[in-house]
Amino acid sequence: MKDTDGHLDTKSVVRRMGAACPMLQAILDKDADLIQDLPYLEVSWIAKALVTEADESCVRSVMRIAEEVLRDFGQEGRDFIGAGLIEGIPDSAEGRLRDFAGPLTIQLMDPG
Repeated sequence: MKDTDGHLDTKSVVRRMGAACPMLQAILDKDADLIQDLPYLEVSWIAKALVTEADESCVRSVMRIAEEVLRDFGQEGRDFIGAGLIEGIPDSAEGRLRDFAGPLTIQLMDPG
């Protein structure tokens, strides 16, 4: 998930999430004209799909990847997962994902 400079490769994260849950890639492909290959929008779309359409194994796999990003990429990871995935969760739908979230992801869900 690192680029050649050792920074977070957001496109790689999105690809891993899509590989972990193929139905997500189908959703991204369907809305590609809106998302326009922008990783923050892609991960926001993924968040919505996790809440509304994904099965439990899909949610678990994607949340595991989000936790890896948070653990391995510090502020860069928090910026991407927080601004993309966490902010993309529809209002009051965090409960659907919380059971599958790791401790770092839960901290982003509850910043207070």
